[in-house]
Amino acid sequence: MVGLGRHALKQLTQLAGNPTRWSIAAVVDLSVASYARFQGMFYDLRVPFYRNVAQAVVDQPIDLVIISTTAPSHIAITTQLIRTGFIGGIFIEKPVSNSLFQVDSLCRLIEQENWPGQARVDFNRRCSEIYNRIKKARISGEIGDLVSIEFNRPCKLSMVGAHFIDLANWFADSPPIRVSCHLDTKSSVDHRGAVFYDPPGRLQVEYANGVVFNMDTTNASPSETLGMAVKFTQGNVRVDNDEVNMVLQSGDRVETMNVPDENCRYRWIENAALSVLSPEGACDICTIAEAATCLEVTVAAHISNRRGGESVELPLSSDARAISMRIA
Repeated sequence: MVGLGRHALKQLTQLAGNPTRWSIAAVVDLSVASYARFQGMFYDLRVPFYRNVAQAVVDQPIDLVIISTTAPSHIAITTQLIRTGFIGGIFIEKPVSNSLFQVDSLCRLIEQENWPGQARVDFNRRCSEIYNRIKKARISGEIGDLVSIEFNRPCKLSMVGAHFIDLANWFADSPPIRVSCHLDTKSSVDHRGAVFYDPPGRLQVEYANGVVFNMDTTNASPSETLGMAVKFTQGNVRVDNDEVNMVLQSGDRVETMNVPDENCRYRWIENAALSVLSPEGACDICTIAEAATCLEVTVAAHISNRRGGESVELPLSSDARAISMRIA
């Protein structure tokens, strides 16, 4: 595990709770204080501590590296691992980066080195039974063609919001071609610090196949509309705000699914991590290229907002791809 912040500690709690499947080989962080906090929770595991990920993968028998730092460091750490000769799995926290230019550079490195490892991005909602059921309905056509996707929940656009941009991209299965967005003028400061700027907003994404995605992460939506609604030509699907209940309706047919797990997204991470290590894994886990598309939508959203909500065409220009976002 690289990075020992709040999210990483929750991930480690989930993984350490299944010792027959996972063994924590090493943790990496620049902060001794962060390691002390980790030791307070996991002292009995006697996990080695490093300040450099390259040394950790040289010293320890490691199959999977989870990068759970903030976005600006993701590509540098991944690049260091590849240049060190590590050929296992790399699981990168989302967003994949704060810069499309850096992601493009990583993709070129992987191609040039013909790197045999697997690098994937932690959009772990793809490993939820509920969202996989929607994807199955999309592929099978059992309730017709996909028409639109809507998501409403107060949150930061690139934190929780990015998960649903990725899900919309995944469900649409078509290139996004147009983005428009209005962002709030202020971004709340959380434990990551004031250097990061990630306000809520209202986003619309249009896809080449005609599917439209609307997302409102402000406080404007009434509580009864919170969650995800997916419209098909012959039915619709709704997922509640807690992401534990799904209702699929088509004519007189009603299918329900309940996943009663308050901490389900940390359970999903196990399936996601397994899918990085094995092509027969349980999830269609997000690739670097797919994560770049999600980041491109986010960049376009900020450009659109600066232009007063004007639509921005995708793919973005090289100048836009060089923008460094203040996202975590």
